[in-house]
Amino acid sequence: MGRSRYKIHSNKMYAYRMETTVNKTGAVGLGTLPFLPADEVEVIILKRKIIDAIQPPVSFLVPTNAYLGMGSCP
Repeated sequence: MGRSRYKIHSNKMYAYRMETTVNKTGAVGLGTLPFLPADEVEVIILKRKIIDAIQPPVSFLVPTNAYLGMGSCP
């Protein structure tokens, strides 16, 4: 039986979330991370969407109450 050419990864993932800003040179610093040297990690960078401050918060109370028979949906 031959060896696989592909590395098998555990499907367990330990996530560490942080927020930062891109500096004026376009770089992002991660600082000290809670991982050991030589740990393999996956990095995903998401641009934060700016939400308009005047937008009212979303409420699911009215449709939920309507579904439960406790009120009507507008």
